[in-house]
Amino acid sequence: MAHKYDEEVNADNYLYEDDEESHPAYFKPGHDDYDGSSISTTSEFKKRLKALEDIKKLDKGYHKIYRKVGGNKFPVELYETSYCPGFRIRNAITGSYEPGMKVGTKDEYLFFVAVLSTGETGPTPPHLYYDNPEQYERHFRCTIPTEMKEAWYERNRRERYRRDRQSELDEIRRERRSGVVVK
Repeated sequence: MAHKYDEEVNADNYLYEDDEESHPAYFKPGHDDYDGSSISTTSEFKKRLKALEDIKKLDKGYHKIYRKVGGNKFPVELYETSYCPGFRIRNAITGSYEPGMKVGTKDEYLFFVAVLSTGETGPTPPHLYYDNPEQYERHFRCTIPTEMKEAWYERNRRERYRRDRQSELDEIRRERRSGVVVK
Protein backbone atom coordinates (compact mmCIF):
# COMPACT_ATOMS: atom_id res chain seq x y z
CA MET A 1 0.00 0.00 0.00
CA ALA A 2 1.99 2.99 -1.25
CA HIS A 3 1.02 6.58 -0.62
CA LYS A 4 2.52 10.04 -0.61
CA TYR A 5 3.40 9.85 3.09
CA ASP A 6 5.78 6.86 2.74
CA GLU A 7 8.94 8.81 3.61
CA GLU A 8 7.37 10.43 6.66
CA VAL A 9 5.90 7.17 7.93
CA ASN A 10 9.07 5.16 7.25
CA ALA A 11 11.07 7.69 9.20
CA ASP A 12 8.92 6.92 12.22
CA ASN A 13 9.13 3.12 11.64
CA TYR A 14 5.39 2.77 11.23
CA LEU A 15 5.28 1.35 7.72
CA TYR A 16 6.92 -1.96 6.90
CA GLU A 17 7.42 -3.86 3.67
CA ASP A 18 4.83 -6.39 4.78
CA ASP A 19 2.55 -3.86 6.44
CA GLU A 20 -0.63 -5.68 5.46
CA GLU A 21 0.71 -9.01 6.79
CA SER A 22 2.09 -7.79 10.11
CA HIS A 23 -0.73 -5.35 10.85
CA PRO A 24 -3.89 -6.89 9.38
CA ALA A 25 -6.31 -4.19 10.53
CA TYR A 26 -3.94 -1.23 10.22
CA PHE A 27 -5.46 1.89 8.68
CA LYS A 28 -4.27 5.43 9.15
CA PRO A 29 -7.26 7.72 8.51
CA GLY A 30 -6.81 10.89 6.54
CA HIS A 31 -4.90 9.44 3.59
CA ASP A 32 -6.17 10.91 0.34
CA ASP A 33 -5.39 7.78 -1.63
CA TYR A 34 -6.74 5.14 0.78
CA ASP A 35 -8.12 2.38 -1.43
CA GLY A 36 -9.98 0.22 1.13
CA SER A 37 -7.47 -2.64 0.97
CA SER A 38 -7.66 -3.20 4.72
CA ILE A 39 -11.04 -4.83 4.20
CA SER A 40 -9.40 -7.89 2.65
CA THR A 41 -6.77 -7.99 5.38
CA THR A 42 -9.49 -7.69 8.00
CA SER A 43 -11.13 -10.82 6.59
CA GLU A 44 -7.70 -12.51 6.72
CA PHE A 45 -7.44 -11.44 10.37
CA LYS A 46 -10.87 -12.96 11.07
CA LYS A 47 -9.74 -16.23 9.43
CA ARG A 48 -6.73 -16.32 11.74
CA LEU A 49 -8.93 -15.71 14.78
CA LYS A 50 -11.21 -18.56 13.67
CA ALA A 51 -8.18 -20.85 13.27
CA LEU A 52 -7.05 -19.92 16.79
CA GLU A 53 -10.53 -20.75 18.13
CA ASP A 54 -10.39 -24.13 16.39
CA ILE A 55 -6.99 -24.87 17.95
CA LYS A 56 -8.31 -23.98 21.42
CA LYS A 57 -11.24 -26.37 20.92
CA LEU A 58 -8.76 -29.24 20.37
CA ASP A 59 -7.53 -28.74 23.97
CA LYS A 60 -9.79 -30.96 26.08
CA GLY A 61 -9.25 -28.71 29.13
CA TYR A 62 -10.51 -25.60 27.31
CA HIS A 63 -14.10 -24.42 27.72
CA LYS A 64 -16.02 -21.38 26.59
CA ILE A 65 -19.10 -20.60 28.62
CA TYR A 66 -21.35 -17.57 28.82
CA ARG A 67 -22.35 -15.46 31.81
CA LYS A 68 -24.90 -12.72 32.22
CA VAL A 69 -24.07 -9.76 34.44
CA GLY A 70 -26.21 -6.65 34.60
CA GLY A 71 -28.24 -7.73 31.58
CA ASN A 72 -25.12 -8.16 29.41
CA LYS A 73 -24.05 -11.59 28.20
CA PHE A 74 -20.28 -12.17 27.90
CA PRO A 75 -18.08 -15.15 27.07
CA VAL A 76 -15.73 -16.69 29.64
CA GLU A 77 -12.87 -18.77 28.27
CA LEU A 78 -11.30 -21.06 30.84
CA TYR A 79 -8.86 -23.92 31.23
CA GLU A 80 -9.55 -26.63 33.76
CA THR A 81 -7.11 -28.66 35.81
CA SER A 82 -7.70 -32.34 36.40
CA TYR A 83 -8.79 -33.05 39.96
CA CYS A 84 -6.67 -36.23 40.11
CA PRO A 85 -3.75 -36.01 42.58
CA GLY A 86 -0.38 -35.68 40.92
CA PHE A 87 -1.56 -33.83 37.82
CA ARG A 88 0.05 -30.49 37.08
CA ILE A 89 -1.79 -27.32 38.06
CA ARG A 90 -2.94 -25.19 35.14
CA ASN A 91 -3.81 -21.48 35.21
CA ALA A 92 -7.53 -21.08 34.51
CA ILE A 93 -7.09 -17.95 32.37
CA THR A 94 -3.90 -18.54 30.39
CA GLY A 95 -3.96 -22.33 30.21
CA SER A 96 -0.26 -22.47 31.09
CA TYR A 97 0.92 -25.18 33.44
CA GLU A 98 2.49 -23.98 36.68
CA PRO A 99 6.03 -25.41 36.86
CA GLY A 100 6.45 -28.02 39.58
CA MET A 101 2.96 -27.48 41.05
CA LYS A 102 0.83 -30.59 41.58
CA VAL A 103 -2.81 -31.26 42.43
CA GLY A 104 -3.36 -32.92 45.81
CA THR A 105 -0.32 -31.32 47.48
CA LYS A 106 0.24 -28.19 49.53
CA ASP A 107 1.02 -26.50 46.21
CA GLU A 108 -2.72 -25.91 46.00
CA TYR A 109 -2.47 -23.49 48.94
CA LEU A 110 -0.62 -21.08 46.64
CA PHE A 111 -3.64 -20.79 44.34
CA PHE A 112 -7.23 -19.70 44.68
CA VAL A 113 -9.22 -22.75 43.60
CA ALA A 114 -12.78 -22.62 42.30
CA VAL A 115 -14.95 -25.52 41.19
CA LEU A 116 -17.51 -24.72 38.51
CA SER A 117 -20.37 -27.04 39.44
CA THR A 118 -23.01 -25.68 37.05
CA GLY A 119 -22.85 -28.57 34.57
CA GLU A 120 -22.01 -26.25 31.66
CA THR A 121 -18.76 -28.08 30.91
CA GLY A 122 -20.00 -31.65 31.25
CA PRO A 123 -20.61 -34.15 34.03
CA THR A 124 -17.28 -33.56 35.81
CA PRO A 125 -17.01 -30.07 37.29
CA PRO A 126 -13.77 -28.32 36.29
CA HIS A 127 -11.29 -27.19 38.94
CA LEU A 128 -10.01 -23.71 38.20
CA TYR A 129 -6.73 -22.42 39.65
CA TYR A 130 -6.12 -18.67 39.97
CA ASP A 131 -3.18 -16.68 41.35
CA ASN A 132 -5.49 -14.94 43.84
CA PRO A 133 -9.20 -14.29 44.50
CA GLU A 134 -9.14 -10.99 42.60
CA GLN A 135 -8.06 -12.78 39.43
CA TYR A 136 -11.12 -15.00 39.75
CA GLU A 137 -13.34 -11.96 40.33
CA ARG A 138 -12.05 -10.26 37.16
CA HIS A 139 -12.44 -13.44 35.13
CA PHE A 140 -16.06 -14.06 36.12
CA ARG A 141 -16.99 -10.41 36.84
CA CYS A 142 -18.22 -11.23 40.31
CA THR A 143 -17.42 -10.41 43.94
CA ILE A 144 -16.13 -12.80 46.59
CA PRO A 145 -16.94 -12.13 50.27
CA THR A 146 -14.15 -10.34 52.12
CA GLU A 147 -13.98 -13.04 54.81
CA MET A 148 -13.28 -15.69 52.17
CA LYS A 149 -10.51 -13.57 50.66
CA GLU A 150 -8.92 -12.93 54.06
CA ALA A 151 -8.98 -16.64 54.90
CA TRP A 152 -7.33 -17.45 51.55
CA TYR A 153 -4.64 -14.80 52.00
CA GLU A 154 -3.86 -16.07 55.50
CA ARG A 155 -3.54 -19.69 54.33
CA ASN A 156 -1.43 -18.53 51.35
CA ARG A 157 0.82 -16.48 53.65
CA ARG A 158 1.34 -19.45 56.00
CA GLU A 159 2.24 -21.74 53.08
CA ARG A 160 4.72 -19.23 51.65
CA TYR A 161 6.30 -18.82 55.09
CA ARG A 162 6.54 -22.61 55.46
CA ARG A 163 8.21 -22.90 52.05
CA ASP A 164 10.67 -20.09 52.84
CA ARG A 165 11.57 -21.72 56.16
CA GLN A 166 11.95 -25.13 54.49
CA SER A 167 14.21 -23.59 51.85
CA GLU A 168 16.41 -22.05 54.58
CA LEU A 169 16.66 -25.40 56.39
CA ASP A 170 17.54 -27.18 53.13
CA GLU A 171 20.30 -24.64 52.49
CA ILE A 172 21.74 -25.19 55.99
CA ARG A 173 21.71 -28.98 55.42
CA ARG A 174 23.49 -28.59 52.06
CA GLU A 175 26.16 -26.39 53.65
CA ARG A 176 26.73 -28.95 56.43
CA ARG A 177 27.06 -31.80 53.90
CA SER A 178 29.55 -29.87 51.79
CA GLY A 179 31.68 -28.96 54.82
CA VAL A 180 31.25 -25.19 54.40
CA VAL A 181 31.35 -23.38 57.72
CA VAL A 182 29.11 -20.32 57.93
CA LYS A 183 29.83 -17.86 60.74
